[in-house]
Amino acid sequence: AGTIIDIIELTSKEHGENVAIKAGEKELTYQDLLRQVNQLCHYLQPHVTSGQSKVVLALPRSFDAIVSTLAVLKLGAAYIPLDLNWPEERIKHVLKDSESDIVLTHKKYSSFYKELGVKVFELDELKDQLRLESDKPLSVSIDPEQIAYIIYTSGSTGVPKGVLVPHRGLVNLAKEQSKLFEIDAQSRVLQFASLSFDAAVSEWSTTLSRGGCLCLLPEKNGKLTEDIVQVFQEESITVATLPPSLARILPVGTLKSLKTLVLAGESSSQSLVDKWVNQVKLINAYGPTEGTVCATAHVYKEGDGPSIIGKALPHVQVYLLNKANQLVPPGVVGEIVIGGIGVAKGYLNREDLTQKSFIPDFIQNKKDHYLYRTGDLGRYQEDGTIEYVGRTDHQVKLRGYRIELGEIEQTLRASPDVKEAVVLLKEIKTGQKALVVYIEPATESKEEDDLLKEKLKAFLQERLPGYMIPEHWLEVTEWPLTVSGKIDRQALLELKLKKKEETPHESDEPQSEIEKKLASLWCNVLRLDKVGVHDSFFRIGGDSISA
Repeated sequence: AGTIIDIIELTSKEHGENVAIKAGEKELTYQDLLRQVNQLCHYLQPHVTSGQSKVVLALPRSFDAIVSTLAVLKLGAAYIPLDLNWPEERIKHVLKDSESDIVLTHKKYSSFYKELGVKVFELDELKDQLRLESDKPLSVSIDPEQIAYIIYTSGSTGVPKGVLVPHRGLVNLAKEQSKLFEIDAQSRVLQFASLSFDAAVSEWSTTLSRGGCLCLLPEKNGKLTEDIVQVFQEESITVATLPPSLARILPVGTLKSLKTLVLAGESSSQSLVDKWVNQVKLINAYGPTEGTVCATAHVYKEGDGPSIIGKALPHVQVYLLNKANQLVPPGVVGEIVIGGIGVAKGYLNREDLTQKSFIPDFIQNKKDHYLYRTGDLGRYQEDGTIEYVGRTDHQVKLRGYRIELGEIEQTLRASPDVKEAVVLLKEIKTGQKALVVYIEPATESKEEDDLLKEKLKAFLQERLPGYMIPEHWLEVTEWPLTVSGKIDRQALLELKLKKKEETPHESDEPQSEIEKKLASLWCNVLRLDKVGVHDSFFRIGGDSISA
């Protein structure tokens, strides 16, 4: 089988009567699914050129979204999924940058796209017309190097960049992940991710290539967790891929049908691993969009630390390189670099960025093979598995020290007292920055705030140098999340820190002349109204430079 579509068609011959997609009360069998895909292919064929056309999908989670995805792939065009929650300016940028020929959408969303002057097809309005089209399979020859989809990811410059993902990596992804996730014709897989995230590619490709049922999460504005628990129970979900920030709040005991839980998109914590490791097959899946969704995976066993991302999937290579592009030995931190079948073909219209991030594969030394520099940091453990350490671009400089925020976060997450932790560099006063830790204690913890803080500080002091110990600690009960379910770091920065007690206790008041002089100096330097004789200069906002 050459493409993912070929595999789904083969599966359909064996499991044609099986339900392929389910959304609430509505179901679509494999036979019906492929009939609709073929009809849409015939309808779109006059407007689409294999290997050239780019088709924008502006659709909610729906049958139409899956049918459109498969139809565009079958025609040999590239699909570009949008998130309907994106700001208009971002959508305009994607349309302009991609020079897309066509937008497939629903009537309620279409006026915006029509105003932009692109060719718009309202799939819900075309239902009757599509039924009149032939349902015979079209034969389109597709080269594995052709682009299957273009997903726009946030750029560090603030301008989203389109990742060009070819067909070749999709078959390998579906085959290897479905095996690892234990997906078969009886599986019921949650389709959680927005189409604009590549996790959605994993969800539909692993399920539909094995004859399983893809259960679409309803598009609701209500509380995601309540909706999701209900969906898990009503649909008897057996396999789900979720960001850890969402998996943490799922109730273990009530999800009786769940067999495989895949954590992806951000780092896990020890308490999350401990919570699920004996309940389900718990997998940590790691990979950027530029590596066709997934590059490494690890099946957790009891006692494993949360940051293990495991080993490379078959036909994928993963290396850890230092700044001189040399392989690092076990225990030494290096940048995670991906090679093999899943590496994307660069960024659309961004030759500068492509050349910086995609380098010729000097390790395998094969012509036209590339390595992708992820910007992620990892280190090999003795057994050859990789431990995720953080991001090169989450590196900050404080008081002359280079600090990896991810390393502090991973260390905190390894404490059984911590459910989740995020560390950020925040401007506390004009020109004065400090490390702030946002922390959610593990539920078992009965410690008072200050006791827990001191306990965790001691935990960090045993493992990290002093300059990496955060000064400010803020307890978080509910994390702000992005539309993809990840923790919203920008929103955290906007949370106000608790002010320290303004007035020191009487016994702390400066008494002697020297104490009063020192207190006055400290107040002046640290821009404080009062300090007590027992205050620590560094704990109340001082650093080596102000000292």
